[in-house]
Amino acid sequence: MVKLRKEEYTVFWICALPIPEWQASRELFDVQHEDASLGSIVVSYQYVFGEINGHNVVMGCLPDAQPGVGSAASVATEMRAVFPSLRFGVLVGIGGAVPSKDHDIRLGDVVVSRINKDGRHGGVIHYDYGKYVQGGEFQETGMLNKPPIILSSALSKIRSAPPTSSKFYEYLESFQKCADYAPQFSSPPKLDQLFEATYDHPAKELTCSNCSIHKLVRRPERKEMTCSECSSQRIPQRPGRLRHPVHVHYGTIASGNQVIKDALRRDLIKKTHEDVLCFEMEAAGLIDHLQCIVIRGISDYCDSHKNKSWQPFASATAAAWAKELLRNIAPADVAKLDTVAETSQGAAPKTTIMLPYGRDKHFVGREAVFTELDHALADDSVHSRIGVVGLGGVGKSQVVTEYAYRLQQSQPNTSIFWVHASSRERFRNDYQSIATKLQLQGFDDLKADHLGIVFDWLQSPASGRWMMILDNADSKDLTASWHSALSTDNDFTIPTYLPRKAGSAVLVTSRDSQAAFDLVGDKERIIKLEAMTEDEAVQLFRTKTKLLEWDQVQAHRLSVQLDCIPLAITQAAAYIMARERMTIAAYLELFQHDEERLLSTSENDLRRDVNIPNAVIKTWEISFHQIQRIDEAAVELLFRMCFLSREGMPVSMLEKASSSRQQFDEALETLMRFSFVDAHSNEPELLKMHRLVQRATKTWIQIKHELSTWCFESLKLVWIKYPDDEFKDWEACKRLEPHAESVVESSLQHWLEAAQSITTPLPLEYSVSATRGNYDTPYSPMNALMMRAGLLLRRAKYAHRQARLTKAIDMAQRAKSDSESTFGHHHTHTLSIGSFLAVSYLHAGQLQRAERLSAEIVEVQRAIHGDEHPDTLITLCTLAMAHRELENLDKAEEILTSVIWMHECGLVTDEESLVMARNDLAIVYGDQGQWKKKQHLEQANLRILLARKGRQHPDTLGIQHNLAVSMLNLGLYKEAASLFQKVVEGKTQVYGKAYPGTLISMGHLANAYWCQDRQSEAYRLQQRILDQRQESNLAEDHPTVLRCMSDVALYYHNQGRLEDSHRLQQEAFVLHQRTLDDDACGKHIKQERQERFLVCQERLSTVLWGLNRCWEARSMLKSCLEKRDKIFGHDHPSTVQCREHLSKWVSQLEPEPDVWGAILRVRESLLAENQAARQEKEVSTKAHVWKAILRVRESLRRERQATVVLDASPPAMVLSSAENYIDADVDDVHEVPVPFELWEPDSEDETRDA
Repeated sequence: MVKLRKEEYTVFWICALPIPEWQASRELFDVQHEDASLGSIVVSYQYVFGEINGHNVVMGCLPDAQPGVGSAASVATEMRAVFPSLRFGVLVGIGGAVPSKDHDIRLGDVVVSRINKDGRHGGVIHYDYGKYVQGGEFQETGMLNKPPIILSSALSKIRSAPPTSSKFYEYLESFQKCADYAPQFSSPPKLDQLFEATYDHPAKELTCSNCSIHKLVRRPERKEMTCSECSSQRIPQRPGRLRHPVHVHYGTIASGNQVIKDALRRDLIKKTHEDVLCFEMEAAGLIDHLQCIVIRGISDYCDSHKNKSWQPFASATAAAWAKELLRNIAPADVAKLDTVAETSQGAAPKTTIMLPYGRDKHFVGREAVFTELDHALADDSVHSRIGVVGLGGVGKSQVVTEYAYRLQQSQPNTSIFWVHASSRERFRNDYQSIATKLQLQGFDDLKADHLGIVFDWLQSPASGRWMMILDNADSKDLTASWHSALSTDNDFTIPTYLPRKAGSAVLVTSRDSQAAFDLVGDKERIIKLEAMTEDEAVQLFRTKTKLLEWDQVQAHRLSVQLDCIPLAITQAAAYIMARERMTIAAYLELFQHDEERLLSTSENDLRRDVNIPNAVIKTWEISFHQIQRIDEAAVELLFRMCFLSREGMPVSMLEKASSSRQQFDEALETLMRFSFVDAHSNEPELLKMHRLVQRATKTWIQIKHELSTWCFESLKLVWIKYPDDEFKDWEACKRLEPHAESVVESSLQHWLEAAQSITTPLPLEYSVSATRGNYDTPYSPMNALMMRAGLLLRRAKYAHRQARLTKAIDMAQRAKSDSESTFGHHHTHTLSIGSFLAVSYLHAGQLQRAERLSAEIVEVQRAIHGDEHPDTLITLCTLAMAHRELENLDKAEEILTSVIWMHECGLVTDEESLVMARNDLAIVYGDQGQWKKKQHLEQANLRILLARKGRQHPDTLGIQHNLAVSMLNLGLYKEAASLFQKVVEGKTQVYGKAYPGTLISMGHLANAYWCQDRQSEAYRLQQRILDQRQESNLAEDHPTVLRCMSDVALYYHNQGRLEDSHRLQQEAFVLHQRTLDDDACGKHIKQERQERFLVCQERLSTVLWGLNRCWEARSMLKSCLEKRDKIFGHDHPSTVQCREHLSKWVSQLEPEPDVWGAILRVRESLLAENQAARQEKEVSTKAHVWKAILRVRESLRRERQATVVLDASPPAMVLSSAENYIDADVDDVHEVPVPFELWEPDSEDETRDA
């Protein structure tokens, strides 16, 4: 087999599909060569080599499953680089026919690209590139290079020759000589059927066997023709096995990026390009890189009936005709031609740079954007477009300016043009500047079409490689591809004059993402430019200020306040630099007090377009007025959103105020197009907006004097969506809470002032619920204040449920104040808020306030509603519990019993007040130790709540918890544990595992386990509580936390982990001690705290005893006994047990070792002698002390057979203490550390000091 050098191949042959196109083409080699030696060149594509009619041909194929313009361009680029002697070539494969009355094209026919009659293109057009001109006419602009003259001459020769001279059929029949390929490449047996354009192929049908024959297009049958009937357009069937007559057609081939499978679209394109004969997908990417001719075998009609049945035969006919073409070109003539590389290099175009701004030497950051731009514009074999969109002032123009200068350095042969696209006039002026700069023909003719002149030049090879920056393309009126109102030349749109030349690029900047999409055509190629990162913003701020005294912390704070928006930072830096005494801290303070004025201040910036304002708010006004002009609903949506929290705005809430979902979607799309609003990347149903955009929007509302109205509209949205204390909606409360907090703070003063001018009193029954769910409620100060108070109350209830009592009280107080100012003290709405506030006071331990407020409300409710009204009874229950907390159990029991009696007598039918009264009375019974009565009431309540609210309702879970506590106190440990387990599971499902109430029930479950001696299970639960206390916001001195700490410490003690036990028990002891200082709690709470404290103290003393700190342990237990005796009495079981414990320890510790007596005597003896003698006796004295210690130790061991404290103390430590004590001066005796093991302290204070 022959092997040639890569330099010896002069003709290229490219196929798109490995099977059947490349497979058929390879069969037509006259001689196949070995692979050419490529040396060190690494290729990405595969090639085969051989000889056809005397030409050395290299055949390449696109990657499998990657047809299209881009792949063809990549193969062409590589072939031109690898094979330097290529002169021309052929693109061979299949195509889809465009049948018409003038061209009777059938399946299996061949279409060959040919220069059109007026010479406007070379036989191939890029059909999806073009422009609409005056009158709405589409003018194609995607014409590609013409084929070399030698190929055009060969076409003329073939067309003019008699059919008998052609070897086309001979080549076609050669496929059948190979048994393997004969069935595949012979004429297929299936019918050649053309259906009407409006008739679609039945869905899911693989063949046309079920298609209607009544929808077939009637066409004359093709018959064998004699030579007398032959013409240059028809080649008759030769005798032999080939049964299908093949016709060859010459004309225009349309190349594009899409597979056409729609007959209507096919015919629509045909109307625009009348001479198109077929469609394909590769030629547009090839012809501008390699001179060639396109040959396509027809395999379908570009309709929905398209299938692969005819592809093998069509591949064979195209390949056979390509070989016939090469037979008509002499190899010697080919050798005389310039190579494709020489042809493309002909005259290197001159590089031109037209940038309006100098390079910013202080530019920082944005490297990720530059990487994305590089990647998007990397393929220089195709035309590229990419958009950079974002909020005004976010730095779009600055980014593309920096990128242009970087591109100039990395690609010096690329021309760069900057064109302003903010108006038709500026676009036209910049094109005229390009024409003048390049001295294009007609540039100095005022009447010339400068747009067309520049467009044609940019499209031509003379322009070389270029990139156009299309800046501020913000108006859809200018960026739309076509509109029906074209009437004058002044109404052109930008896409009309944007070329799509391969190797060129257009970089678009826009505030409107839809306008950018109109120009780019692909959402994947639009980069959303966000604000800078905090680090980038601070770095930019530093480069712009150049302050001698740089304050990093204040600079970071100011950058965050400015939302890290480059324009805002640049303007702030310019403001500071223009004022000699201004500092960052001073500007930050000024900004916080006069934000609007500073954002509206315009400092000069030579690097911004003079037609665009420098001030942040002013530059956004441009976008705002555009939105106002095109979509008033979007403006209203923006006004509603600006009073909400700028993060996490739910779409489900905002859409309710629109007249329809469609209107809302369109309005939101408009705001997102201009980057005023954006969706969270991971939660598209939640929206966000920049803080400064929010501020600017409020400024625009203030200018319109509509602040109160639009704040009310925002309040109304949140008020209607915010749930009313229903546990299943707590997730919704959590999502809406930031927006509720934001909106209730807005415009309050305006509403109060307006409400005070209204003198007509509201009826008592006028309630906030009157406007529930009504989005049409009009603005009035009364409606606004009523809704605000109602929303505050709902938020307070949610905070109360979440155990955030301080916040609940604050919001309830504000709601009550609003209601009193607007509706008066005795309005039903005011009273309901006050009743809830009293409950919050009660649960927060503000007992005097709770008692006083509930008593006042009860008095008013009795006067208005009577004693039996549910509101009165509910407030009575609150009053009773206040009495209970204030140690008046009898009064509490009396009130609650009377409430229950009214229900039992049938005077009241409201179950809510009955359940509340029973629950509160059960708590009182618990305080009195009447656990059976408590259990009875709780079981009755549980039956009602199970029936009314279900097993998982928070109220049901609360009653079950209380009932389990009663069981625990009645000694029903197993039953209590089972019920606590259900409560914990239910609360975990409703509240979550870290909710305080969940942990409290979990703590009681652990207590039940302790009572059953299930210590390991109890320990695991209590350890979980301690691990989750930070997440749950459970106070560190909460009873559940303290009990867990003490119990876990006890578990450690039982496991022999004495050091761990001591550390945790000591921490619990300190925290317990802190709770005793609270004088605001009631007597029974105080008693409970004292009991828990004493239990912890007793446990801690036990740990100390285990650590051989016996005298400290004895002193602590002695203190505990004294307190128990005082609080609970001499004969209380816990006091008796503590006394017995202490007696046992005392018996083990007496008599006390007289070690320190011996040490003291030695020290006094030493001090009596002079200094010199003291030094001489030092060693012997130490030995004497140590011997005394050892004698005591051995004596105690023999006599008691018990471990004494001295066993746990290393001899060195004891000796060191003795030495220090001996060596100290008399005045310093009290400062010498004395180990507890050798000294029994006299008092608790001495113990603590030691």
